[in-house]
Amino acid sequence: MKKIIAVLSFLVVLLASCGSDAVYKEYVSLPGYVWSKNNTVVLKATLDKPLPNANVFINVRCGTAYPFESLVVVLKTTNPAQKTNTQNYTIPLRDANDKNLGSGMGDMWDVQFAINKNIVLEQGTYTYEISHQMPDDDIPMLVDMGIQIDDASKK
Repeated sequence: MKKIIAVLSFLVVLLASCGSDAVYKEYVSLPGYVWSKNNTVVLKATLDKPLPNANVFINVRCGTAYPFESLVVVLKTTNPAQKTNTQNYTIPLRDANDKNLGSGMGDMWDVQFAINKNIVLEQGTYTYEISHQMPDDDIPMLVDMGIQIDDASKK
């Protein structure tokens, strides 16, 4: 089963990267497809030049058997000037009819959740720290968590 999920993850990433305006797209794999409350996902995006019109997303890769309709996360963002911002988000993963949202292949689903649209990002390194705020300490069937930054001026 893990081998199938790994192959499907690779194919989804490969297909999703085609035609993308992403200037940064990175995932962190969650050990054993379980996200523990004490496991903060940290991603660092270095921009070589300012982006005057950027869209920023949290990307979630989960299995069909994910047991909840949504995922509640806390995102702490540190910009190049070391100013931090902390925000809570509820990311819907299923609709009211229990149908998986996002794009899927087999038992794997990719959900992209916009956290900022048409913002200015300065040159430098942005640090994104994501933790979950679900009622259970360990959340099963979460495969990867990621951040994506798109250059919206290319759309």
